[in-house]
Amino acid sequence: MENYRIPGVIGCIDGTHIGLQKPTQNEHMYFNKKGSHSLNAMIIFDHTYKIVAINCQHGGAAHWPLNSFVLNSSCCS
Repeated sequence: MENYRIPGVIGCIDGTHIGLQKPTQNEHMYFNKKGSHSLNAMIIFDHTYKIVAINCQHGGAAHWPLNSFVLNSSCCS
């Protein structure tokens, strides 16, 4: 609140794709909508920019709303 004047915010969640070489097993699970292979990663930061959780258990084929899907299936929920 003191830094950014946004009441009630204690952290941030963001998702991104991490590129991969073509996997030899379960390739379809990692083939994303942009035509490449990736892992979906969700990263949670606290208000001091400290990373408090990372989840990259899901292949790039997982569809949106990915952040809520990954958060609901992670140890952080």
